[in-house]
Formats: sequence, C-alpha cells, structure tokens
Amino acid sequence: MNVRILEAREEIGDVVCEIAEGPIWDGRFELLRWVDLNRGLVHAFDPARGQLPSWQLGQHVGFVVPLGEDRLLAGLRDGFAVVGADGRCELSLELEADRPWMRINDGKADPAGRVWAGTMGIESPGSEGTLQRLERDWSVRSELRDLTIPNGIGWSADAATMYFTDTSWGRIDAFDYDLERGALSGRRTYVELSRRDGQPDGLTVDQDGCVWVALWYGGAVHRYTPDGRLDTVVRIPALQATSCVFGGSGLRQLFVTSAAYGLTDTEREDHPRSGRVFVCDPGVAGLPTEAFAPVG
Repeated sequence: MNVRILEAREEIGDVVCEIAEGPIWDGRFELLRWVDLNRGLVHAFDPARGQLPSWQLGQHVGFVVPLGEDRLLAGLRDGFAVVGADGRCELSLELEADRPWMRINDGKADPAGRVWAGTMGIESPGSEGTLQRLERDWSVRSELRDLTIPNGIGWSADAATMYFTDTSWGRIDAFDYDLERGALSGRRTYVELSRRDGQPDGLTVDQDGCVWVALWYGGAVHRYTPDGRLDTVVRIPALQATSCVFGGSGLRQLFVTSAAYGLTDTEREDHPRSGRVFVCDPGVAGLPTEAFAPVG
C-alpha cells in the first residue's frame, strides 16, 4: 500500500493558542478563522493583510460558522451565540441549562444550513456528552447520547453521508444522511484507527470524497479514501493536531490547527511550535465551509 507523506510546516498568523480548534474558511471575506477554545478567543488571518484583531467572547468557544452577510454563529460554553461584525457576542439560545458543567465542543453547518454540535463535560469528560442538531428555526434536537468527547463532523460532497467521531472511540463512524430532514440512519464504522496513530479529532472532506482527520497525540492529519483506505499522511511540527480545513484560492490549501494544552515540559521542549496553525498544498481541493441559515 502506497501512502503519500506530506509536511505542513509553514505557519499561519501570529498567535499561539492553548487549544487552536474549529478552523473554517470564511468565503465571504476570503480569510481563515479559528478559535482558542479555553481562552474564548476567535482569531482570523487574511492572506493579503495578515493576522487580524482577535475577538474575546468571554467563555469557552468550540466553533464558529458564517451567519448572514457579516456575522458568525458561535458554539459557547452556555449555548449558541451570534457574533457581530465588530466581535460583540450575544447569547441567542441557551443549551443544557440544567447541566452547567457541560459545554459545546466542535460543530459544523450542513449544506442545508442547520448546525450540528457536540457537548461534553468541562472538567472531566464522562459519558454525558450529546450530539445536538440546531434547526434553522432555532429549535434543537438531541441526536446522539452517551458521548465523551464529540469532535469531527463532515459531509460527503453530495451530502448523502455524514461522518462523525468521538475522540474516545478511536474510530470514525459514517451515517446515511437525509439532507432534507437532517436525519441519520445506517450507522457503521468508516475507519478504525490504531492507538499508535493518535486519537481522532476534527475532520474535513475533500472534493474527491476523502476524509481528512486530525490526530490528537499523533502529530499528523490522515486522509482516508471513501472505502476507508489510508492514502495520505500530513505531518505537522506539533504533537497534538486538533482539526483541519481547506481554504485559500480554489480551496486547495489545507490548514491544520494544533494545541499546547496538557503537554509536559519535555513535550513542549520537543514541540515548541505547538498551538500554531500550519498549512500545506495537498494537491486536492476541499469543500466550502457551510453557513448557518436561520429562517423566521
């Protein structure tokens, strides 16, 4: 089996994050956005202007997705919030108010404009996590329960398949996806990862239908073909890869986020660039970042 090996060593932006997560390519402005989860920050990088001012949202932030012409929807500790073009944040929908020890983790918008988001324990993740579906009318439905660290979410180019991983599983699952209703069925294991490769975190899908998954404590991103075969490894100069997204001209650059959180002193010395965002040209194009499209 021939596996292509690539390196993503070039850094993007000027910030060093504790946990860089949730990268998106915001096609409205042609810039990369990502969050620093525990610090509650949203960062942005414009290829033409460089690093842009960061926004402080005041609590944990797991992800952002585009909303309307110039706003963002953010997944915060307390629920879903709208972030204005000036960075001002307003909580729009409280989530799991009866469980204040939980927070939103990773999240994505599907091609129909609804948002999927995982929840997990803030301090010590147990099996209390959920996968929630935010509809365009702002109603919420819990789709999966008994999760620990819900993370990567993505869809095939035809939106007929949804991919999802809980980092604690060590695998990626695939579901048949009804885009019109947002319904899941036909759950099966798509990829089972070896423990020595690291743990699956954030993921994205390319135009060829292949899944790219960042590996926590794996220092890499793996690309798997639609039939689950590993065909590309992208190495980064950080131990904890957290997520990845395609962006840039023609969506042909792969951006990879990383984390410094939890590293030992020795690991920090061995991986001094942890917490940065890296980029490479993998030779394929990705799919666009979808937006939340509320109605009413």
